[in-house]
Amino acid sequence: MVRPYRADKVPSVYNISKMPVHERSKGVSQRYFRGIDTLIGFTTITSEKTAEPHSHPWEQINFVLEGEGEFRIGDETVSVTEGDVFLVPPNVPHCAEPPEESCTVMFVGPLREDYADLTDYQSEF
Repeated sequence: MVRPYRADKVPSVYNISKMPVHERSKGVSQRYFRGIDTLIGFTTITSEKTAEPHSHPWEQINFVLEGEGEFRIGDETVSVTEGDVFLVPPNVPHCAEPPEESCTVMFVGPLREDYADLTDYQSEF
């Protein structure tokens, strides 16, 4: 557990529109919500994004909330649209291609120590 939680503050409810926005890079903004051991991110990707593959040692499950786009996952490129769910396995390079219009994806993965400060607005931690 990255940080202990305050049982008297759980459950708590946050509206996504009130969560702080973090500009990850040009054309990519994210909002984060954490659980005890899980992190959910809401990523909005615009046409200004530059594709930069990265990888990490955990799986990442993604759900397309709005729009459509293409994602490079390993040697494959997949086209996704609103309502699609897709997996990025551990240690596989991946990235989003710049979409024609914005695309918003929710991802779920393990809580990372280096991302814990991005959820400081949550009073239960």
